[in-house]
Amino acid sequence: MVFFDSTKIQKFGLNALLNWGQRFWSLLKEQCRENAALIALCITAYFFMMVAMFILGETNQRSFIDYISRALLTISPMVLFSYGVCRLFSLCFIEKPNFILGSLGRDIAGFITDPRRYARMIPLLLITSFGFIAFITFKTFIPKIIPFFADTTFVEMDRLLHFGKLPTEWLAPLLAMPSLIQGLDFFYKLWYFVMFGFWGWAAWGASDNGWRRQFILAFMLCWIIGGAVFATLLSSVGPCFYGAFVAGENPYESYMAGLQAIHQSNDLIAVNIQTFMLELYFDNTQPTKIGISAMPSLHNTLAVLFAIVGYKIHRNIGHIFFVYAVIIFIGSVALGWHYAIDGYAGLVLAIAMWKLSAWILSIQDRYMGKDLEQAPI
Repeated sequence: MVFFDSTKIQKFGLNALLNWGQRFWSLLKEQCRENAALIALCITAYFFMMVAMFILGETNQRSFIDYISRALLTISPMVLFSYGVCRLFSLCFIEKPNFILGSLGRDIAGFITDPRRYARMIPLLLITSFGFIAFITFKTFIPKIIPFFADTTFVEMDRLLHFGKLPTEWLAPLLAMPSLIQGLDFFYKLWYFVMFGFWGWAAWGASDNGWRRQFILAFMLCWIIGGAVFATLLSSVGPCFYGAFVAGENPYESYMAGLQAIHQSNDLIAVNIQTFMLELYFDNTQPTKIGISAMPSLHNTLAVLFAIVGYKIHRNIGHIFFVYAVIIFIGSVALGWHYAIDGYAGLVLAIAMWKLSAWILSIQDRYMGKDLEQAPI
């Protein structure tokens, strides 16, 4: 007795695989068309990075293959984990199905086998790698292109905007509450997981919902225009590095000493990273250099962008990320990373890049004869 025909099963499996591959290829080409502006942006940034390296006589550059390997082995798992957390959050507080875990299981199964998700993720992972390599490399070039010069100006602007006192002077009472500083430190570090979660949600998502393409393009515009172009033109180091780079009296010396005192008994991630960055920056024996810049604050920029997108997804998500953006702003100053004006600039930059991305996509879609999925402004 023959219970099954293995030849038919093999044929069925091969046909299913071929159909999946054909659909994936069709979707992949469509994704490249839909993200033409993003592709152009990242390749242009990479080109200018290569030109800058040639002019500056630099030879050390992060290998594209190494970056992709690192993205696949470290960043991608974090993106997937963060996406899973965001998806669970959506099921619990927005969709509210009867069986949350069952819905999550079905979602994961569909997630693994759906060619739409791979067609979205693969080109985004590859093309944004060009943009991130350009950003990381440009950041290390900042003091060679324009030496750090703007810190004293930003200090005076902070005083002017905050009634004659530095924001750290207003926040100095927080130093008497180590647990609160630790809380800000935790949420500030959590920003990386939130960032990867949003990026993963946008990249792996099965539907567009009128915000996916605009968010990813605005996301990369923030990194490239804010983190490379403006950071170079407004070359500065921030309060935590002020004493190491700026001659004269350090107005943040006593405040940073207070953070160090908290760090001695309550380990602060921010202080550990700041110490590591400063040591690596001045260590001439290390082939890999690290970039330092304060203006504009990308932590604040992207936190505001998350809130903007949050309101596009659901009002309650928008409220949550609005509060988170406020926490990031306070933390950026309280932990010594940024001047307050860096955060204000980040707010303006996020809104501007969100609007700019909508305008770029409208032109791209009009040129390609495709209606914009949903008016995103």
